[in-house]
Amino acid sequence: ASGGSGGGSGDYQAKSSDFSVGVSEYMFGVNTAGGTVTATLPACASAGAGKQYVIKDVGGQAGSNNIEIETNGSEKIDGAGSANIMVASGSMTVMTDGSNWFVIGVS
Repeated sequence: ASGGSGGGSGDYQAKSSDFSVGVSEYMFGVNTAGGTVTATLPACASAGAGKQYVIKDVGGQAGSNNIEIETNGSEKIDGAGSANIMVASGSMTVMTDGSNWFVIGVS
């Protein structure tokens, strides 16, 4: 089944090193105490239009050790090749239209 769903409650992944985002995953708590962490999004076509991901700095260290959100291949996030969480305890929600990614929320 292709994307579409936002995931839902209970789908939480804890990360502290670089990772690839799974199509069926939804929410990521990232701890950057050990350094910058890169999250690589899946291909938009694989995720499916409407798919969303939430990435949160749970360690409170993104002000000094950023969380980098990278795309698959030549896909873009709001026209850029990547997006960054650069504030302590910040978060970002992205969604796809099936071709590219868009930031729909930050904190």
